Amino acid sequence: MDDDSYKKQKEAFVSNFNGTTATEIAVVTSINTLSVLLNHIGGAWLCSASSSVSWKFLVDFVTLILPVELAVTLLSSRVDVLFIAVMCTCIGILIISDKTRKTKAPQKISLKTFLARPLAGKRPFISNFRAYVNVCTAIGILAVDFTIFPRRFAKAETYGMGIMDVGVGSFVVANAIVSPEARGKYSQYRGAWSSVASIIKSVKSSAPLLILGGIRTLAVKSTAYQEHVTEYGVHWNFFFTLAVVKILSTAVLCLTSPSISGYIAVFLGVSYQYLLSYQNLGEFIIMGVDGTGSREGLLNANREGIVSCWGYLAIYMAGVKLGQFLFEPRSTVRAWVVVLIQLVALSIAFWGLLGLSQYYIEPVSRRMANLSYVIWMMVFNTQQLIMHLAVQLIWIFLKDFNLIPSSSEKPEKDSQIPATYDLLDAVNRNGLLYFLLANVMTGIVNVSMATIYATPIVGFTVISTYMFSLSLVVYILHVFNVSSKIW
Repeated sequence: MDDDSYKKQKEAFVSNFNGTTATEIAVVTSINTLSVLLNHIGGAWLCSASSSVSWKFLVDFVTLILPVELAVTLLSSRVDVLFIAVMCTCIGILIISDKTRKTKAPQKISLKTFLARPLAGKRPFISNFRAYVNVCTAIGILAVDFTIFPRRFAKAETYGMGIMDVGVGSFVVANAIVSPEARGKYSQYRGAWSSVASIIKSVKSSAPLLILGGIRTLAVKSTAYQEHVTEYGVHWNFFFTLAVVKILSTAVLCLTSPSISGYIAVFLGVSYQYLLSYQNLGEFIIMGVDGTGSREGLLNANREGIVSCWGYLAIYMAGVKLGQFLFEPRSTVRAWVVVLIQLVALSIAFWGLLGLSQYYIEPVSRRMANLSYVIWMMVFNTQQLIMHLAVQLIWIFLKDFNLIPSSSEKPEKDSQIPATYDLLDAVNRNGLLYFLLANVMTGIVNVSMATIYATPIVGFTVISTYMFSLSLVVYILHVFNVSSKIW
């Protein structure tokens, strides 16, 4: 089979899908948070302060990465079995640990004392959330090229929701919630020259993304690598979108204020949807300038990527507002339990808005990043944060009530809160390198084998090897205290 024929088959293999439901995506991706709980409990039981680095890495990989990979491959049709297995493992370890505890457990504290427990400083649940955005994207960009990855999880063509559709939107939210504007560490923009200086600084900081975007475009165009043109366009890609959104967000906040980022998000989302629905912008994205779907001209060729930045900017602004809420000073467990309840209420409100938007306006479209997509991204990412926060609070509860495995009685990185485990720290520490390596390794795999003809076992083996290698690289860098800051 010649390269051109196989390229067309690969493009057809990842195109023209309608996705699945928001509910299934929420359920499948919630295995992330269960994996963190499994890692906390299993790691405490299996590892101690004297355990070797290689053993700790293996435990982290098996508990943090493997369940997520299984949820979208071998066990994608039986996620319930995976959930039960993970929960039973956690409960089993707690029971065994309690039965085999050699020393008498100290007296348990009261619930009132627990709620008044100091809990300030770092927020591991945010770090875990951000790490999993990277991890899940890394799994998805390779797994989608194998038959073992369900087609309903692939990116929807125009309307619909697939697990792959949450990638870029989640990256935007993950960056926004820890931005200087969200954490209150920004300089108030004053005067025209100050604003220009801030924008220039933003362009410089986004330069690596622009360079990576250019390199990716050149690499794809110079090889027989498959292209999904309706995803971003002929030349545009993920890196360009992230860079442009960052630069635009700086410009917008220079003209306004981070304190009204929530209102800006609403204005951007609604005004953009108005143009999509009533000013033929949506028709332009789908059919092009001449109505035939042609790709003549730079803007026309990359219309999805360029125009959708408006919607992603709305997501970013909403993420900044969410981050401002999460980084408000709080000092006790009780305060964070209140936050959990507030986030649940917010999530319910977002779910309601999503239903109304899809019914009365139009379905979710990642291709256009329309209003429904903006709302869905807030639904999805808020829910992920809720579950990660819940796991953090559960772990603190288990620790304070002396229910954790006995071998976990060891120093932690922070005396007040459970630290994120090393592999997730490693991913966050070198996040851009991790994602860059994932793209390079995905390309190598695709040019080295005919992925669409691989059996499920071969596909799973390749994906597991790829994730193991990717994790090992950033883990080693983390162990040696190396950060790949390139700007």
